Amino acid sequence: MAFMVMNFGWKAVLAIVFSTTTYYLLLKNDLKQLKSAYDNYLYKRYIQKLFISKKELEESFEQFEQIVDKRVSFSSELDAYSVILQENIKELAKEKLTPEECELYDIENAIDEKFNGIKYEQMCRTIPGLLPEHKRPLYMDPNWDQREDFVPSWIIIVHLVFLIWTVVNAHEPVLFLAGFLFFLGFYQVTSFYQNRLDLKPPLLVAFFLAGLMIHGTLQGWWIAPLLGSLPELGLNLTAIVLTAFNDNAAITYLSTLVTDFPDELKYAIVTGAITGGGLTLIANAPNPVGQSILKKYFDNGISSGLLLKYALLPTIITAAVFYLLK
Repeated sequence: MAFMVMNFGWKAVLAIVFSTTTYYLLLKNDLKQLKSAYDNYLYKRYIQKLFISKKELEESFEQFEQIVDKRVSFSSELDAYSVILQENIKELAKEKLTPEECELYDIENAIDEKFNGIKYEQMCRTIPGLLPEHKRPLYMDPNWDQREDFVPSWIIIVHLVFLIWTVVNAHEPVLFLAGFLFFLGFYQVTSFYQNRLDLKPPLLVAFFLAGLMIHGTLQGWWIAPLLGSLPELGLNLTAIVLTAFNDNAAITYLSTLVTDFPDELKYAIVTGAITGGGLTLIANAPNPVGQSILKKYFDNGISSGLLLKYALLPTIITAAVFYLLK
């Protein structure tokens, strides 16, 4: 750890400072506009929270629905038309079936069962508010993650405990999986306080990394000779490009397959892997997390081309820092 910090860590921090400062100067006016929009958003949320209680308003609308239903007799009319339609179907069945079939089988019960089931399903889709409360379908709030409910502090503490457990036991599969399964159970029993759990992005990353660990060495037949035949600068640039499509740890591992690798080439491959990490989305865990958070704020999702375009400048700055301070 100390070796990595002394040889690479402080340079990486310096590159981050330079890149962040550069983008701040370039996008200063855009950031001011975003701040103004964010201030307006915060004030809007303040007004909404101050004058509107979601729970009270929902109760009011619940009462309004019942009042309107009584005034226009919607439920009564619906039941009346349903009975007429149901009886018509029964009459049609009696015309189509033989008297022996009608006597032998409970035709009316069969029609009632199917008819009432379809009626209930249709009301669940269109007018669930007019159903008795115990028959209403479970409502999945599309804005559940933006709710204003209070989250108990013990929920937050347990999340932090699971986070620490995962970091400490990251290299102990049995303990890691035990903690993960325990967390899933905890999430399920406390779902009322939890945001929705989307396992798709982390599972995609997990399968990607698992594939690299299992099949990554199979790329050694072409990567190892390639890395061993390049000069220092070419090796650094190649590592940057390859890291954008592979895992940076896989690139550094494959470089160990090259025998008699001098120190300057080891430095070039490691700095290239560090630099190229900014060009890949899935191979670094924080990147897909950031994408999943931000993609909903873009009309057509995050553009890969624009993401690459704006990642090039920090990549060039980082590569220059490592090259000039070697």
